[in-house]
Amino acid sequence: MIIDSCNLRDGDIIFTRDGFIFYTFGYEHPPERAFAFLKYIPSENASLFPLSYLNRTWNFRGIVLHRAEELYSAKNYRLLIEALKRSFNHYVYFCPYRRKEIIGVPLSYVKEIFAPGDCLKRIASQSKRDNLENLALELILMLSSEANVDFNFFGIHGSIALGMHSNLSDIDIVIYGAENFRKVERAIEKLVGSGELKYVFTNKLDEIKRHKGDLQRESLRL
Repeated sequence: MIIDSCNLRDGDIIFTRDGFIFYTFGYEHPPERAFAFLKYIPSENASLFPLSYLNRTWNFRGIVLHRAEELYSAKNYRLLIEALKRSFNHYVYFCPYRRKEIIGVPLSYVKEIFAPGDCLKRIASQSKRDNLENLALELILMLSSEANVDFNFFGIHGSIALGMHSNLSDIDIVIYGAENFRKVERAIEKLVGSGELKYVFTNKLDEIKRHKGDLQRESLRL
Protein backbone atom coordinates (compact mmCIF):
# COMPACT_ATOMS: atom_id res chain seq x y z
CA MET A 1 0.00 0.00 0.00
CA ILE A 2 1.54 3.30 -1.14
CA ILE A 3 0.64 6.26 1.09
CA ASP A 4 1.62 9.89 0.73
CA SER A 5 1.47 11.84 4.00
CA CYS A 6 0.64 14.96 1.98
CA ASN A 7 -2.76 13.44 1.20
CA LEU A 8 -3.71 12.79 4.82
CA ARG A 9 -6.31 15.05 6.41
CA ASP A 10 -7.14 15.79 10.02
CA GLY A 11 -9.40 13.04 11.37
CA ASP A 12 -8.40 10.31 8.92
CA ILE A 13 -8.42 6.91 10.61
CA ILE A 14 -5.25 4.80 10.48
CA PHE A 15 -5.32 1.04 11.06
CA THR A 16 -1.80 -0.31 11.59
CA ARG A 17 -0.07 -3.65 11.24
CA ASP A 18 0.02 -3.89 15.06
CA GLY A 19 -3.77 -3.66 15.25
CA PHE A 20 -3.82 -0.12 16.65
CA ILE A 21 -6.27 2.50 15.41
CA PHE A 22 -4.97 6.06 15.30
CA TYR A 23 -6.62 9.34 14.31
CA THR A 24 -4.49 11.81 12.35
CA PHE A 25 -3.87 15.30 13.69
CA GLY A 26 -3.54 18.24 11.33
CA TYR A 27 -2.60 18.53 7.67
CA GLU A 28 1.19 18.69 7.81
CA HIS A 29 3.25 15.62 8.65
CA PRO A 30 6.92 14.59 8.71
CA PRO A 31 8.31 12.63 5.77
CA GLU A 32 7.08 9.04 5.89
CA ARG A 33 5.04 9.62 9.07
CA ALA A 34 1.66 10.88 10.23
CA PHE A 35 1.02 12.86 13.39
CA ALA A 36 -1.75 11.02 15.18
CA PHE A 37 -3.44 10.07 18.43
CA LEU A 38 -3.89 6.46 19.55
CA LYS A 39 -7.60 5.88 20.09
CA TYR A 40 -8.19 2.09 20.06
CA ILE A 41 -5.81 -0.47 21.55
CA PRO A 42 -5.97 -4.25 20.93
CA SER A 43 -7.00 -6.25 23.98
CA GLU A 44 -3.78 -8.24 23.94
CA ASN A 45 -1.78 -5.03 24.39
CA ALA A 46 -4.13 -3.10 26.69
CA SER A 47 -2.19 -4.05 29.84
CA LEU A 48 0.90 -2.32 28.42
CA PHE A 49 -0.86 1.05 28.61
CA PRO A 50 -1.60 2.33 32.16
CA LEU A 51 -4.93 3.88 31.23
CA SER A 52 -8.43 3.78 32.67
CA TYR A 53 -10.50 2.03 30.00
CA LEU A 54 -14.18 2.19 29.22
CA ASN A 55 -16.12 -0.88 30.37
CA ARG A 56 -17.16 -1.76 26.82
CA THR A 57 -15.03 -3.08 23.95
CA TRP A 58 -15.14 -2.88 20.16
CA ASN A 59 -14.48 -5.57 17.56
CA PHE A 60 -12.75 -4.68 14.30
CA ARG A 61 -11.97 -7.50 11.88
CA GLY A 62 -11.74 -9.99 14.70
CA ILE A 63 -9.58 -7.76 16.91
CA VAL A 64 -11.06 -6.85 20.31
CA LEU A 65 -10.27 -3.20 21.02
CA HIS A 66 -10.21 -1.05 24.15
CA ARG A 67 -10.53 2.72 24.45
CA ALA A 68 -9.45 5.05 27.24
CA GLU A 69 -12.17 6.69 29.32
CA GLU A 70 -10.64 10.10 28.72
CA LEU A 71 -9.34 10.85 25.25
CA TYR A 72 -7.01 13.66 24.19
CA SER A 73 -6.04 14.73 27.72
CA ALA A 74 -2.47 15.92 28.30
CA LYS A 75 -2.00 13.29 31.00
CA ASN A 76 -3.13 10.41 28.79
CA TYR A 77 -1.00 11.65 25.92
CA ARG A 78 2.09 11.46 28.14
CA LEU A 79 1.09 7.97 29.28
CA LEU A 80 0.68 6.88 25.65
CA ILE A 81 4.09 8.24 24.71
CA GLU A 82 5.75 6.44 27.64
CA ALA A 83 3.99 3.13 26.89
CA LEU A 84 4.75 3.32 23.18
CA LYS A 85 8.42 4.04 23.91
CA ARG A 86 8.60 0.90 26.06
CA SER A 87 6.84 -1.51 23.72
CA PHE A 88 6.26 0.08 20.29
CA ASN A 89 8.98 2.67 19.96
CA HIS A 90 8.53 3.01 16.20
CA TYR A 91 5.41 5.11 16.83
CA VAL A 92 7.34 7.77 18.77
CA TYR A 93 8.88 10.62 16.80
CA PHE A 94 11.13 13.43 18.01
CA CYS A 95 9.84 16.58 16.37
CA PRO A 96 12.71 19.01 15.64
CA TYR A 97 10.31 21.96 15.59
CA ARG A 98 8.48 21.23 18.85
CA ARG A 99 11.68 19.86 20.39
CA LYS A 100 9.87 16.97 22.01
CA GLU A 101 8.66 13.44 21.40
CA ILE A 102 5.20 13.02 19.91
CA ILE A 103 3.21 10.23 18.28
CA GLY A 104 4.10 9.85 14.63
CA VAL A 105 2.85 6.73 12.86
CA PRO A 106 5.38 5.36 10.32
CA LEU A 107 3.61 5.04 6.98
CA SER A 108 5.36 1.69 6.52
CA TYR A 109 3.26 0.37 9.44
CA VAL A 110 -0.06 1.57 8.00
CA LYS A 111 -2.29 -1.28 6.90
CA GLU A 112 -5.32 0.78 5.84
CA ILE A 113 -6.62 4.35 5.96
CA PHE A 114 -10.27 5.28 6.35
CA ALA A 115 -11.11 8.82 5.23
CA PRO A 116 -14.36 10.10 6.83
CA GLY A 117 -15.68 11.34 3.49
CA ASP A 118 -15.18 7.94 1.89
CA CYS A 119 -16.76 6.21 4.88
CA LEU A 120 -19.88 8.37 4.55
CA LYS A 121 -20.16 7.67 0.82
CA ARG A 122 -19.84 3.94 1.50
CA ILE A 123 -22.65 4.03 4.06
CA ALA A 124 -24.83 6.12 1.74
CA SER A 125 -24.35 3.62 -1.10
CA GLN A 126 -25.18 0.53 0.98
CA SER A 127 -28.42 -1.20 0.11
CA LYS A 128 -28.81 -2.29 3.73
CA ARG A 129 -28.11 -0.04 6.71
CA ASP A 130 -28.81 -0.48 10.41
CA ASN A 131 -30.77 2.02 12.49
CA LEU A 132 -27.77 4.08 13.57
CA GLU A 133 -26.37 4.27 10.03
CA ASN A 134 -29.78 5.42 8.78
CA LEU A 135 -29.98 8.02 11.54
CA ALA A 136 -26.48 9.29 10.74
CA LEU A 137 -27.33 9.62 7.06
CA GLU A 138 -30.63 11.33 7.88
CA LEU A 139 -28.87 13.83 10.13
CA ILE A 140 -26.17 14.67 7.60
CA LEU A 141 -28.72 15.12 4.80
CA MET A 142 -30.71 17.41 7.10
CA LEU A 143 -27.64 19.50 7.92
CA SER A 144 -26.54 19.58 4.29
CA SER A 145 -29.92 20.88 3.20
CA GLU A 146 -30.40 23.35 6.06
CA ALA A 147 -26.86 24.76 5.78
CA ASN A 148 -26.74 24.66 1.97
CA VAL A 149 -23.46 22.74 2.16
CA ASP A 150 -22.88 20.02 -0.42
CA PHE A 151 -23.05 16.45 0.89
CA ASN A 152 -19.50 15.85 -0.39
CA PHE A 153 -18.11 18.22 2.25
CA PHE A 154 -19.35 15.94 5.04
CA GLY A 155 -17.77 12.83 6.48
CA ILE A 156 -18.28 10.38 9.30
CA HIS A 157 -15.71 8.88 11.63
CA GLY A 158 -15.72 7.02 14.93
CA SER A 159 -17.02 3.48 15.29
CA ILE A 160 -19.70 3.92 12.59
CA ALA A 161 -17.02 4.65 9.99
CA LEU A 162 -15.31 1.36 10.86
CA GLY A 163 -18.52 -0.68 11.07
CA MET A 164 -17.93 -1.58 14.71
CA HIS A 165 -20.67 0.54 16.28
CA SER A 166 -23.51 -0.44 18.58
CA ASN A 167 -26.70 1.20 19.78
CA LEU A 168 -24.56 3.01 22.37
CA SER A 169 -22.33 4.65 19.77
CA ASP A 170 -22.16 8.35 18.97
CA ILE A 171 -22.64 9.80 15.51
CA ASP A 172 -19.34 11.58 14.84
CA ILE A 173 -19.59 14.01 11.93
CA VAL A 174 -16.86 15.79 9.97
CA ILE A 175 -17.39 19.00 7.98
CA TYR A 176 -14.58 20.01 5.64
CA GLY A 177 -13.85 23.69 5.08
CA ALA A 178 -13.98 26.54 7.60
CA GLU A 179 -16.84 28.39 5.90
CA ASN A 180 -18.82 25.16 5.52
CA PHE A 181 -18.31 24.48 9.21
CA ARG A 182 -19.64 27.92 10.14
CA LYS A 183 -22.68 27.40 7.89
CA VAL A 184 -23.41 24.10 9.60
CA GLU A 185 -23.02 25.69 13.03
CA ARG A 186 -25.62 28.33 12.10
CA ALA A 187 -27.92 25.64 10.69
CA ILE A 188 -27.66 23.67 13.94
CA GLU A 189 -28.58 26.77 15.95
CA LYS A 190 -31.66 27.15 13.77
CA LEU A 191 -32.60 23.47 14.15
CA VAL A 192 -32.14 23.69 17.91
CA GLY A 193 -34.42 26.74 17.92
CA SER A 194 -37.09 24.82 16.02
CA GLY A 195 -36.81 21.83 18.37
CA GLU A 196 -35.50 19.35 15.78
CA LEU A 197 -32.13 19.15 17.54
CA LYS A 198 -31.06 19.69 21.13
CA TYR A 199 -27.67 20.66 22.52
CA VAL A 200 -26.16 18.35 25.14
CA PHE A 201 -23.90 19.93 27.75
CA THR A 202 -22.07 17.55 30.10
CA ASN A 203 -19.39 20.08 31.08
CA LYS A 204 -18.41 23.73 30.62
CA LEU A 205 -16.43 23.02 27.45
CA ASP A 206 -19.50 21.45 25.80
CA GLU A 207 -21.46 24.60 26.60
CA ILE A 208 -18.78 26.76 24.97
CA LYS A 209 -18.19 24.61 21.85
CA ARG A 210 -21.79 23.45 21.29
CA HIS A 211 -20.66 20.46 19.28
CA LYS A 212 -22.74 17.78 21.02
CA GLY A 213 -26.43 17.19 20.67
CA ASP A 214 -29.37 14.82 20.49
CA LEU A 215 -31.53 13.81 17.57
CA GLN A 216 -34.44 11.46 18.25
CA ARG A 217 -32.83 10.31 21.51
CA GLU A 218 -29.59 9.37 19.73
CA SER A 219 -26.24 11.00 20.53
CA LEU A 220 -24.16 12.91 18.01
CA ARG A 221 -20.94 14.89 17.94
CA LEU A 222 -19.92 17.52 15.42
